[in-house]
Amino acid sequence: MDPVVKEYLFFKRMISPIIIQVFFWIGFVIAIIAGIWSMFTLGFINGLMILIFAPIILRISSEMGILLFRINENLVTIKNSLTKSS
Repeated sequence: MDPVVKEYLFFKRMISPIIIQVFFWIGFVIAIIAGIWSMFTLGFINGLMILIFAPIILRISSEMGILLFRINENLVTIKNSLTKSS
């Protein structure tokens, strides 16, 4: 069995960071479309605020989710390096 597939099957490697990135890009496109649409329906300033702040908020929340998985990966790397050295 391929080692990469084995890592995913035995939960040694997480797929959630990939899914978070996909949701970020989908949300980013939706935020841009909503911002442009809002410029014409809710007013230029409201649409501009959505256009500016929605992608920023989306990016920050995505980074917060991915941060948890990066911390986990770093802890696993530290654990593996400690077990190899001892």
